[in-house]
Amino acid sequence: MRVTATMAVAVLVASGGCGSGGHKPVSSIAPLTERTTTSVTVPPTTTEPPPAVTTEALPTPAAGSSSPTTLARRAPSSSVTTARAPSATTVAPSTTARPASTTTRPPAKAAISIKTYMFSPNPLRVAVGTTVTATNDEATAIAHTWTSATGAWDSKQLEPGQSFSHTFAAAGTFSYHCNIHSFMTGQVIVG
Repeated sequence: MRVTATMAVAVLVASGGCGSGGHKPVSSIAPLTERTTTSVTVPPTTTEPPPAVTTEALPTPAAGSSSPTTLARRAPSSSVTTARAPSATTVAPSTTARPASTTTRPPAKAAISIKTYMFSPNPLRVAVGTTVTATNDEATAIAHTWTSATGAWDSKQLEPGQSFSHTFAAAGTFSYHCNIHSFMTGQVIVG
């Protein structure tokens, strides 16, 4: 691809200059007297042409003035002739949610001890999904049951050393008792 650019540089001089603190506007610019045209060959992989800039020399600053101010301006777009290559569009890969952890948390567990005709702890507070195991910890041959007041679970008769487990899948307050000793009651509070 071949790009032709015309560039002009304007040098403006303000009397007093920037160094003396006397900033004064420039009232007129002398006509441009010189024009430079440059041709540049751009490799075909470039999709955007360089911007066209016009440079032209202005008369030299007047004697006794401090450093000149230089301005550059873009030339009108009609001064650039170029054949554009089709633009390529890059699409970023889509982001997805972070994969779930490959390690699974073991189910929560809790225990109720049945000893000296009592359930302990009472009440027992657990999270949803917790498996509660009731164990008959009596020192003598006294059997007990761990039975839901609504019939949701029933351990049947537990001899000393035996246990029964139930998983609480829903939140709520669950009352229970011993079918052999009706005065033995308790609660599991899930939530």
